[in-house]
Amino acid sequence: MQSAYSTENLWFVAYNKIEKKHVDPIMGWTSSSQVNRQMEISFESLDEAKAYCKGKGLSYIVIKPQTRKVNIHPYAQTLMRNPNL
Repeated sequence: MQSAYSTENLWFVAYNKIEKKHVDPIMGWTSSSQVNRQMEISFESLDEAKAYCKGKGLSYIVIKPQTRKVNIHPYAQTLMRNPNL
């Protein structure tokens, strides 16, 4: 089984994407002059993330993580549902 449990207990700070991207007329590349839209900073606790935002004078919104529903079933049960495997 593969899953992203390593980032489950981290809190992230991401900057708002205020400026729209524009297309370069010659090359056709999309670009933006806002460098912060590429940044995402992770913290081990919510308090650390809040302290960082307050220290930088940033306004923030806390989005609580959704709880994951884990459906545990034996491997043989998977083969019974999918006999062509």
